[in-house]
Amino acid sequence: MTTRFTIFILLAAFIVGYKQSFAQKKEIPGALVHTVLFWLKDPDNESDRKTFKNAVKEIFSTNPQIIAVHLGTPATTENRPEVDNSFTYCYTLTFDSVEAEKAYQIDETHVKFVRLVEPILKKVVVYDSFSILNREN
Repeated sequence: MTTRFTIFILLAAFIVGYKQSFAQKKEIPGALVHTVLFWLKDPDNESDRKTFKNAVKEIFSTNPQIIAVHLGTPATTENRPEVDNSFTYCYTLTFDSVEAEKAYQIDETHVKFVRLVEPILKKVVVYDSFSILNREN
């Protein structure tokens, strides 16, 4: 085999492997992803942190519209200008549709969650997005 042919075979194998590995990745379930960043007024207050975590666990376990959940704190990734890790908590929820997210907003489970955590929050920022990986356009 020539060197060019060997390189061609290796490159083709890499491309096929790359396409297969992307196809094997799991897309987050749900058409709408709802990401919320929370800043606590007193992030070092253990009672406030416990209140927040308990309220989140309750809404995650009782809200009927939510498909998938994530609750996190800022990661200790590389400090770069585009990375904002100033928040206290972040949660990501997924929903089947905009209508399901709207129903979530007025559902008693969400109303109760807001009522419980609002007094300890300094700031909240919401990012909503649609999945585009499996759409034609």
